[in-house]
Amino acid sequence: MPEPTVFLGVDAGATRSRARAVDAAGRALAEADAGPANLHLDRDGAFANLRGLVDATLERAGIGAAARGGVALGLGVAGLVGRGDAGAVARAFLGFGRVEVAGDGVAALLGAHGGGDGGILIFGTGAVALGRVGGATFEIGGRGLDLGDDASGAWIGREILRAALRARDGLGPASALTRDALAPFLGEPARAVAFARDASPGDFGRFAPKAFAAADAGDEVALDILGRAAREVAVYVAALEARGVARIAFAGGVAEPLRRRLAADLALRLVAPAHDAVVGAILLAGGPAP
Repeated sequence: MPEPTVFLGVDAGATRSRARAVDAAGRALAEADAGPANLHLDRDGAFANLRGLVDATLERAGIGAAARGGVALGLGVAGLVGRGDAGAVARAFLGFGRVEVAGDGVAALLGAHGGGDGGILIFGTGAVALGRVGGATFEIGGRGLDLGDDASGAWIGREILRAALRARDGLGPASALTRDALAPFLGEPARAVAFARDASPGDFGRFAPKAFAAADAGDEVALDILGRAAREVAVYVAALEARGVARIAFAGGVAEPLRRRLAADLALRLVAPAHDAVVGAILLAGGPAP
């Protein structure tokens, strides 16, 4: 295989996926996006979206199948568990000059600090913390909604529905938030239970904005949920700092709304990522630093 002259980075997330191709000087050649690619939630769909996204990006860059040997591919993929999953993804892209596969959190971490040491908290549909110290990367959390992901969008949405059902049964306080949360289910607990039985983390996450809006209006139930979420963020920060991480980025769909709920000194210690996870995936592929 020739030395790669094109570097294609993919950030394959639980909600959507994005890709960008650059040349050896870092000049953008093409971009594309696609639907979610979470191996844990929908393995077949993830592979289909990944292949389609890579093909679309190369087509827009004017790179044909015969020239793929000159392309290095970096894939940050949600729901990746262990070397077996990474190997399966890599085998789906035979013919490329180089294929590097990691979790989407690793790509976000690399982008956040331009490939250098640091940490990142990613609070979107799920929640995870990653750190890089002395070039060694480690992960904290990210266990999925059943076993973790506290303070994530999915967790916040689920807590809203839990509070709404508790209020409906007289087990907890009622508020505008709890009443609003049950409105899509016509106020019937059985409908909410049926929804939860088949709901994905993304389905729960769509309720999360209700908590932030209600908290701004002083809703006590929303304030309690977001207060617990803020305390969980502080726990993640402490865990990263205990392992020697000095600079921590804060990213994800609920990161900025949560920032306003953090203690002032904690919020000031969290920085914006220098670059996004697509840049991190390009770095993963051995591409040029931005």
